[in-house]
Amino acid sequence: MKLILVATTLAIAGATASYLAPSPQQNPGVDTMTTAAIGNPSSYSVSNIAEGKACVIKRGKPASTRTFALKSEPGCDDVWPGLDQARNWTENADGSVALTDKAGRQVIMIAPGDGIGYVAVDPPSAALTLTAVR
Repeated sequence: MKLILVATTLAIAGATASYLAPSPQQNPGVDTMTTAAIGNPSSYSVSNIAEGKACVIKRGKPASTRTFALKSEPGCDDVWPGLDQARNWTENADGSVALTDKAGRQVIMIAPGDGIGYVAVDPPSAALTLTAVR
């Protein structure tokens, strides 16, 4: 009699656990709905935090697999010296980006920051942020 009672209790417990456990198709707590895509921005506001100045640069068409044409609006030299002359946006394997002039000289090196923007990393004295513009 005890054996039947124990077996029945185990069967009921197993059935209850099976009923309450999520099925493999369920993923509780994860919202699978896609509401929008961020995309790949092409315009960035370059802000010099120390000087309180800003301008816009635009990443253009691909020139190679890692390099894009770059155009800055007039006055970007006021934000950072040489930025008006930057003509290339070259993406490196580590996620950093070199902004170079037409001769290939680096004007500034940036790296991904918080959100969909970048921060200057070389030269270390550059207090610049680049924020995507829509």
